[in-house]
Amino acid sequence: MKSLAWFVSLTIIFFSCSSNDQKITTPSLPPKPVLPDAVLGIIKGKNYTAEKIATLSPFEMDAKNHYDWFDEKKDTSSFTKTFLKERMGMQLRFKNDSAVSLIDDNKTTEATYKLDTIIKEEEKPGIKLRIRYSDSSMSFPGVTEPMIMTYTFNVLGIDEKRLLLETPRSYNNRKVATLLKAE
Repeated sequence: MKSLAWFVSLTIIFFSCSSNDQKITTPSLPPKPVLPDAVLGIIKGKNYTAEKIATLSPFEMDAKNHYDWFDEKKDTSSFTKTFLKERMGMQLRFKNDSAVSLIDDNKTTEATYKLDTIIKEEEKPGIKLRIRYSDSSMSFPGVTEPMIMTYTFNVLGIDEKRLLLETPRSYNNRKVATLLKAE
């Protein structure tokens, strides 16, 4: 009888401590690409706009669902709202197989891009989208030439309508992913 009372007590505690929030739904995601040429064939000539923003979990136990989508969070702090507003303004306009317009932080940057699988220091394996541009605001005293800047995005998934990128940005020490939709 004591064991039954113990079991009932644990059951009540378990269910009372469980969350009553709505179940978090993860959007269906595009499949991970295998070859850079396949990615190039899809993105060339397309325009992409941010649709959803997530942070990536660094924990192995979250391997099945390591995306924590912002639009499902209840954090309404001004910092989060500002961050989301800035990230949702991201656009990529691939003009051809090497030129791209990057719209980020309310600024349009004309750049070149390439896709590769080269792993540089502290990078994860996979297909990289490397966007390069010259930035005259980032120069050192005595240097007359503008600095060449490179943004590296990991291509986490792609199909004809969507592009999932791990961005070089972070939020609370977690990498940020952006799901972009083709226009």
